[in-house]
Amino acid sequence: MKRLIGLTAVLGLALGGCGDDDSMMTPDTGMIMFDAGTDTGETPDMGMRPDVPTVDMGTPDECGDFGEACTPDRGCARSEFCQAALPFEIGGTGDPIQGLPDGTSLAASFFAGGYCTPDDFSGDSLNICDPDDDTDPTCGSCGSCLALGAQDTMCLRNCEANATDNDICRDGYTCLLGAEVCFTGCTPDPMDIECRAKRRDNNGIPGIQTPFDCDATSGDPSLCGGDPDNFDRLEYDPEDTATCSTDTYRCDDPGTPGAVAGDTCLYDDDCEANGRCLDEATFEWPGGYCIKDGCNTPGFECAEGGVCEGRGLSADGDFFLCLGPCTVASEHTADDPATWLTDNGGCRDGYACFWNGRGGEGVEDNGFCIPGEFNDVTDNNVGGACEESADCWSPFGQGRCFQQDDEDPNVFRDGYCTVSDCNAPGVPADICGADAACVALGDDFDACVTTCETGDDCRSGYGCIDLDGMPGGVAICFPGCGADTDCPSGETCNIPAGETNGVCVP
Repeated sequence: MKRLIGLTAVLGLALGGCGDDDSMMTPDTGMIMFDAGTDTGETPDMGMRPDVPTVDMGTPDECGDFGEACTPDRGCARSEFCQAALPFEIGGTGDPIQGLPDGTSLAASFFAGGYCTPDDFSGDSLNICDPDDDTDPTCGSCGSCLALGAQDTMCLRNCEANATDNDICRDGYTCLLGAEVCFTGCTPDPMDIECRAKRRDNNGIPGIQTPFDCDATSGDPSLCGGDPDNFDRLEYDPEDTATCSTDTYRCDDPGTPGAVAGDTCLYDDDCEANGRCLDEATFEWPGGYCIKDGCNTPGFECAEGGVCEGRGLSADGDFFLCLGPCTVASEHTADDPATWLTDNGGCRDGYACFWNGRGGEGVEDNGFCIPGEFNDVTDNNVGGACEESADCWSPFGQGRCFQQDDEDPNVFRDGYCTVSDCNAPGVPADICGADAACVALGDDFDACVTTCETGDDCRSGYGCIDLDGMPGGVAICFPGCGADTDCPSGETCNIPAGETNGVCVP
């Protein structure tokens, strides 16, 4: 199963720089049934047949027409849904591409020519796939579930990404790096508009502001000087050398010679060849940060000075990026907690060093730099209430706030401060404090949580949970309970009908 960060961002990943990551796209079936007749178990008498040669048809493709072209009217021969093409415009009247020799826009389309799939992301399907569930059978063995937005998901045909072609994907589609599915690619044209029309910082306000950012409904006009039309404009540069490959249907961009992962940036082409910029305004990575997708794929290796890492970047661990290297917990004094708060392993300001899961204590470049939390909280408050990570004690930049669930306020009620990556080599063994422990809360995710013996040791809304059910095991204060006795005095364990676990409720 796969999860990315929205349809616009998917395009940034898929095309590897078809315009900058926030440049232009904002867009965000029916069922065909066949009468198979009645099986009587008997072979009907068809009469005499002409003598015809036997033709070896080979083994039918087990994936059928998954990923092939279709129209909603005609439907698909074997797949349940035909996802219709979703046209959109790059540029146009409200956001013209400046410098374009002929016109101000380029017509494009997601899922051009239609896309046969076992599921769609229109919300009409009864079997919407779940990108977070590796056992979800909706997409079958030939597909994976991709999150295309906050709520939209879709089954897409599996493929194997490479540097030379688009694998089994049809023309116009690329094998998406990292996600390894057939998705809309760039469209070749003589001027390579889709790869050379890029949003530039030209509105007098630092950073890149898109129409989406400046709109009162989707964004905040104050970010754009109070004027919803004061966004950064798309510019076409005929001298740009980025091209749309007719083999991979990705934009090939030479980038900036000498650039490496982790460099500051504003644009994709500030980075290494086929790199991408997580700019500060859009992604909130301080100073912008150069990355490169799919670096575990031959032909997409990191430029010298970057490291290819996948730990903690996706739920299934198969998404890899070029990132800046660092050495975990290399700049502190073990018995002086004050120094823990400033140790960033050699990353630049605003970034913490996250362990890569391989190198031991003190091994050079055993981590990679990602945004960290560096604040003025000097006392350990693991398990305490919080609204944001800035409220939490944050040694090594790893303080985090598990925020209260908007849909169910009883989940992480009033927030919960923790310290992540607490088992990384070189991190002090007592980092969590006397009344807390570093426990695994998921694959590649360790965090400090408060410990308990009874529910009365926990805050309101938190149960005392035995992690492994074994005598002598560690029990922690965390959302959840199996009985009223797990909760603080005066609270009950609210267990939904048919479930075995619930949450503590005052």
